[in-house]
Amino acid sequence: MKNDARVKYTKMVLKDSLLALMREKPAGKITVKELCGRAGVNRATFYTHYQDVNDLLTQIEGELVDDIAGSLGHLAGNRPEDITELLRRILAAVSRNSELCRELLNEREYNEFLRRLITLGRDTGLKSWRSLAPGADGEQLENLYVFLASGCIAVIERWVRGGMRENADDLAVSLSRVAAGVVSVSL
Repeated sequence: MKNDARVKYTKMVLKDSLLALMREKPAGKITVKELCGRAGVNRATFYTHYQDVNDLLTQIEGELVDDIAGSLGHLAGNRPEDITELLRRILAAVSRNSELCRELLNEREYNEFLRRLITLGRDTGLKSWRSLAPGADGEQLENLYVFLASGCIAVIERWVRGGMRENADDLAVSLSRVAAGVVSVSL
């Protein structure tokens, strides 16, 4: 048990140190030596848990995406209101992890995070739109989802970078209305 607490602490310190360093320079320019020095952890300990700095960043991103995905629960996706709820839950998770999201979004070389976010609401969105247009072509729905999800991600990115001044619930409702308008015109 004592070792589990040490491992959690070590990973937390490395994560916090990486985020602090990412405020100063791109993750691709951060060395393991520099990270370990900031964290007060020796390199052997670092390599026990991670292959390199990018591996740590990928694991941090994965935890965030898992948190957001877990917050989505089991939305039915059969009603247009489910899109609003989906967006509310995503924005709430982003708010809970605002500093991490800001650093991941600022990392220009690191857009896998955005791609992973785009896939989170896919099933809910497609189910909702199929209920609105049962005869719609599957490829058309996929294209529509990618278009709308990419736009939502861009707005969320702008919101995060702007300090999240707008109320998350208001933003979710606004994005949902835009999506509903695009879907009604497209289908």
